[in-house]
Amino acid sequence: MARKWFMFIDKNGKVTASADAVFVDIEDVAALRSAICDRFKTSSLTGIAACDLVVYADQTTYELKQPLQASSQIERFGITMEDALIVQAPLRSKQDSRYFILPQAQEEVEKATFTIMGDDGDQSGFGIAVFFTSTLAVTCNHNLTELHTVGSVVSLAWKEEVVETTIVARNLQLNFAILKSSTSRPFIAPWNSSDSDTLEGLFNFALAFPLSSGKLAFARTTSTCFSPHLPYLIYSCWNYSGASGAALLVADGCLVYCQGYWQRQDKDQGL
Repeated sequence: MARKWFMFIDKNGKVTASADAVFVDIEDVAALRSAICDRFKTSSLTGIAACDLVVYADQTTYELKQPLQASSQIERFGITMEDALIVQAPLRSKQDSRYFILPQAQEEVEKATFTIMGDDGDQSGFGIAVFFTSTLAVTCNHNLTELHTVGSVVSLAWKEEVVETTIVARNLQLNFAILKSSTSRPFIAPWNSSDSDTLEGLFNFALAFPLSSGKLAFARTTSTCFSPHLPYLIYSCWNYSGASGAALLVADGCLVYCQGYWQRQDKDQGL
């Protein structure tokens, strides 16, 4: 394990606490965010998800507004108190009781969501892919055919835009596939915490899936728990045919996983 020094700043860049340190198993930004949130989740970071934290290597990169990415390696940073990393914890927007997912989160999700195109260019009924990094998207493995091997090209579409991606991984048992774009895309930051048990029983989940009208619909989910057999999060919500791969989100817009389901009349239980 490595000890990483950091200091908190507010949205105006003002230091809010003296430098502190946490231990991480993996020296990247994602692990640092998770460790910080785990330590401060009952105090200064109550109600703030790990993906909300913005991490800068130093004061210079903060002033240039060049944050580190979730996958950025931090072996060279935060080694001592004097070269502490900078962590900005934005204020949580006040929840509007009219929404179970905030409007700004809805806009971000729509930019990262695409439907899978058929070989003939058809955009309906083939499932959904969601970008979770600037170049990687996730979908359900069953949305692809046996002809879609690793290295095959899969076309994604949303409204007038078409994105060509390449399959880089498929997992039959866990029912997911990873697609890679050669160009950077808007994406939904993944939910990031070392304590997955905090997901069980939450009521503020939303499922985002496209409608035929070219709009994104959001359905509230309930009854969350983990499957005893595989690492699936089970929930219940209204859904539509062709929604496999839809983004499952927490209320502030962080991506938990993509939708897989078995059908029970009009209602679906998701995995």
